[in-house]
Amino acid sequence: MTDPTSGCIVSEKPIARRLLGMISAAALVITPGSLALAEAGASARTERGLVLEVCRGGPDAAVAAAQRAQGQAAIVEAAVLPNPSLWAERQQSLTGLDERQTIVALNVPVGISGRYFLRRDAADAKDRQEQADAEVQLFEAALLARAAYADAVLARAKVAVLTKQQAALERLTEVIAGLTKGGELSRYDLLRQELEADLHRRRLLLAEAQAEAAELRLARWTSAPLPLAIDPLELAQGADSGDAAVLIAQHPQRRSLEAAVELGALELRAAERRWIPDLEVLAGYREVGAGQETGHGLSASLTVPLTFFDHGQGEAAQAHAQLLLAQAKAGRFQRQSSAELRAAAAQLDRLEAHREQFNEGGVLRLQDEATQLYAAGEANITELLEAYHSAEALLLSRLELAAEIAQVRLARMRLAGSFFDPELDQACLGHDRGSP
Repeated sequence: MTDPTSGCIVSEKPIARRLLGMISAAALVITPGSLALAEAGASARTERGLVLEVCRGGPDAAVAAAQRAQGQAAIVEAAVLPNPSLWAERQQSLTGLDERQTIVALNVPVGISGRYFLRRDAADAKDRQEQADAEVQLFEAALLARAAYADAVLARAKVAVLTKQQAALERLTEVIAGLTKGGELSRYDLLRQELEADLHRRRLLLAEAQAEAAELRLARWTSAPLPLAIDPLELAQGADSGDAAVLIAQHPQRRSLEAAVELGALELRAAERRWIPDLEVLAGYREVGAGQETGHGLSASLTVPLTFFDHGQGEAAQAHAQLLLAQAKAGRFQRQSSAELRAAAAQLDRLEAHREQFNEGGVLRLQDEATQLYAAGEANITELLEAYHSAEALLLSRLELAAEIAQVRLARMRLAGSFFDPELDQACLGHDRGSP
């Protein structure tokens, strides 16, 4: 008889009809729609919540806060004035004339080189560098958390695909076993199918172990479980990147490098002023006695260090080398980030264009037709299993595409220094990257 849906000739045996119905039902179990287990946009909400949790509390936020405190500590340290010293002297003759002298004075360092004010400016630059580095550290932590979440979602989605395929293969094994007992199929088909199901079961066990490990790693970033049954293609979504030059100019890593350049220049200027000596001025009370007579007066002195040998040349050389390194790193960051950000945007456009171009229906129709041909005796077990392989490979390739898209999206965020989300940028970077 002719099947009205496909036009293929199928056997009229009742057992063949049962085989066709059971295998066709198994083929429909692993349709791509089964991966979309949550409502649209659920991934964005869960990922956003994860990022907010990382940036607003937890160990990474504490480390960033401590790093910011280092910058403030540098400002406090640079503002401290040198301590004066109390100087006391007593002289008394032991033989001859009765002479004695007592001096009590205050010794005050007086800097005339201007290095004190340069150090304060350098501390401001150091503070800006620490603030930017704290943003970089917290932003990178949030990116790693999103990457861990993507790994867990993709691993769980792979397990879902393989689990449904394993169930279909085991049902197919039961059907072929029944046909073998009835003498309608060879023993080879049953052995071939049992081997295929066993090999696939091993793949499933490995995927389950990988998914469990990914979920345990995700627990490092969050205190509560996150939903993993979402569409993997919606992972790490963000708005358009905007102008690459503007984004890179506002990047916290770029601001850190610029602060490092300014810090190096100020330290170089301070080192070059070491040739100007810092004076010490002493002023106090003086008492002089000879016999019964005692005189009172003032005592003053000036100490001028001679900068003949050490006039800051070693410190200046070190500061100059650090300045050159900071300038080189800033230039390298500008050039590399511009090129890589454009490349990531182009790659993402290509990947996004192909995300819905899988001919899933065609592969499933091929699998269904292969099932009908096998039931009619016009296809062998190898051809039938190849149809199952094609359906599974298609769904797994969809996950591979989702993983690549998520990876490129995260790379673009890292290069741009922004989540392309005002609330997330405010939480992790302390300001909205979209604002002027």
